[in-house]
Amino acid sequence: MSNHRVGKPINYFFLAIVFVAGIGVSAAIFYGLPIQERNDGNLDNATVPTVEISSSSANSADLSGNVAGETANGTHSPIYSLVDIAKLHSPLERSTALHFALSEAKEDRVLALLDQSKQLDYPARVQAQAVILQKLVRVNPSRALTQIGEFNQPISSDVLSAMFSEWVQFDLNEAISHATTLDSTGKQAALEGILQERIDLTDQKCREIARQLGNEQYAINVITLEKLNKSIAEPEEVWEEIVKEAPHDSKQLELLTQVAQIWVKKQGLEALNHIFASLANHRTRSFISRALYREVAKSNPNGALEHAKTVDNVPYYDSVLIVVEEWTRSDVHSALAAIDSMSGEVLQQAMFNRLVETWATDNPNSLLENLNLLPLDMVNLATQTAISTLATRVPRDASAMLVTVEDESVKLNIAMDVITHWIASDLNAALDWVLNDPDLEFGRTILLSSLLLKLVDQDPERAMRVALERPMIENELGPEYWVITRLGQTDVNKAIELMPEVRDGITKTEAYRGLGSELVKKGMTDKALQLVQEIPQYAKETYLSQMLGTWVNRDPTGLVESFDQMPSAEVASSAALKLLLSDPWGEHLNSEQRELVRVHLTEEDTKRLERLNLKTAETRIRWR
Repeated sequence: MSNHRVGKPINYFFLAIVFVAGIGVSAAIFYGLPIQERNDGNLDNATVPTVEISSSSANSADLSGNVAGETANGTHSPIYSLVDIAKLHSPLERSTALHFALSEAKEDRVLALLDQSKQLDYPARVQAQAVILQKLVRVNPSRALTQIGEFNQPISSDVLSAMFSEWVQFDLNEAISHATTLDSTGKQAALEGILQERIDLTDQKCREIARQLGNEQYAINVITLEKLNKSIAEPEEVWEEIVKEAPHDSKQLELLTQVAQIWVKKQGLEALNHIFASLANHRTRSFISRALYREVAKSNPNGALEHAKTVDNVPYYDSVLIVVEEWTRSDVHSALAAIDSMSGEVLQQAMFNRLVETWATDNPNSLLENLNLLPLDMVNLATQTAISTLATRVPRDASAMLVTVEDESVKLNIAMDVITHWIASDLNAALDWVLNDPDLEFGRTILLSSLLLKLVDQDPERAMRVALERPMIENELGPEYWVITRLGQTDVNKAIELMPEVRDGITKTEAYRGLGSELVKKGMTDKALQLVQEIPQYAKETYLSQMLGTWVNRDPTGLVESFDQMPSAEVASSAALKLLLSDPWGEHLNSEQRELVRVHLTEEDTKRLERLNLKTAETRIRWR
């Protein structure tokens, strides 16, 4: 039996967050749980606060934020909110608190903690969720898989890997069976978790599991890499042997990447030049360089940055930005100082953008508290990115922050992001905010139109009621226009039904015009013609111009064949005029069709056609 998989091969497609499973090493994850505001100072204050609870409350989950458990000797463990745990001073405190919260937790309590974890900043959120799901997989494996399905990439792969590393500790066969039901990305994540944890498995068993999960080459790479780690003395020799095939074999690419990583670890940054020089294939070189710079940046960000600048070509800066991303995660202040001292305006701007993007994603609150550290021209971007990130987690909190934003264009962009995420979780709250917050007066019309486009998909009648309650503003479309516009795309019959409620004037004119065009696009020309009878006289010309213009452009022959369906001679004449003006040289209609069309022209439209044709001829002569 060969014991291998000492180190899990890095999956460079996703974030390089290392999860170590098992009861003992779960503590290592807990110890590393970062907090939003780290206090590296006085450990004398490292007491764990406790709150005693009654036995009745100990047997239920407090979904508002408190979780309690009862220990074996009948005493009650402390109640903790996961957010409060993240704020404890030291890694040991956070580890102890999370252990308490999970040690005796039943399924509903674990699920409550998982819900709370969504409020944490990244990467605390990812690490906490990995541990919580490891507990859930012990309690209810099927429920754990259901929960993981709600996560987005790349976090879901990392957490899924951690979850399966726990699952295989107590039921290898069941874990493998469930892993086979996942999609290709999920299978790969599960495979990584399984092979990282079960180092007792033979090489043959590992390859068998990998075959079941659709990637035997991954197991081969893991086994090979372990042997290389133990015996390799000259990684460049192994590199030369593999590099000839790897550019044409995607299954060998990850192994090649890890050989390169070993080489860089042994010889430092100077090895990068040899590695890059030996890679003629651009895609292979790009893949490996990104992985290597990301890894080197964790231990030597300054050196990695200086080296990346020597190989990246304007305007891509791919490797440079990867280094900035990793540096921001480990020491944002040093990264800021390095970028600030950089020459080259375009490169510097790109680096600042990546730093802000990474900082906002990982710790938006910290970014908002340190805006004074950024160049003035980056403050608006940083503010928008950070608050928009918060909006994906707690939209209400993000909405409250808008009052601090002065630039109206930035404020409007943030508000649109808040609406997008808030509608998904609490449409009523989002609607109340848009309608009533005095700080949104500057952009309420735009924001309301955006919200109505979402609301109409759920409840068209309510969307129309909300729109009609808003007073009309001079020279602006009433918000009901957006309700009809959306329904024209999704439910034209409902749009026709609600059209009489649209207020008179420009709003009704524009609503009818848009609806007529949509009807023609959907091939519902009979309805478009019938609608002419219902349109107010003041809106009819605009409606016909748009509707017939769309029809002429999409299906001129079909329009020629529809003259017997025209509701009046005036409408037929309008259609004939549109057809003849749009095809002056007979590209779409033959002479016979043109004559059939011409007979439908009224005397007035005949004269109009002659005048327009005369102008066209004069213009052609003038240009000659």
